Amino acid sequence: MKKRIWYLIIIITVILGGLVMKNLFATTGESSKKQEQDRVVKYIKQHVELTNGEPVNQIEFVEFEKNQMTGSWLLTSKINNKFFISFKIDEFGGEIRTSNYKANEFNVNSEKQNIKSNNKLEVSYVEDN
Repeated sequence: MKKRIWYLIIIITVILGGLVMKNLFATTGESSKKQEQDRVVKYIKQHVELTNGEPVNQIEFVEFEKNQMTGSWLLTSKINNKFFISFKIDEFGGEIRTSNYKANEFNVNSEKQNIKSNNKLEVSYVEDN
C-alpha cells in the first residue's frame, strides 16, 4: 500500500513538473520574439533612414518566421505604413542584417548613426499564432 502511494506521488510530481516546464519555455519563446523585435527597432533607429528625408514614425512587424533549413529568423517590417524592409538574424541575440529592401527607399549604414526619428515611435509587433 505504501509503495502505491509513493508511486502515485512520483507520477503526479513528474506530470506537474512537465506542465510547469512546458509553460515556462512557452512564455520564454514569446518574450524572446518580443525582445528580438525590440532589438530590430533599436537597429532601425541607429542604422536605417528613409531616402525621402522623412523621420521613421511607425514600424509594423508583418512577419517573423524561422527558416527550418538554415535555422535563421526573418523579420519583415513596414516603415511609416509604406516601405518594406526585412532583417535576418541567425540566432536570438545575434547579429542583425538587412535582408531585403529597395535601395531607393532606404539608406542603411553599417556604423551607428544618430538618425532622426520620431520620439513617439509607434511599434506594432507580430502576434504569435
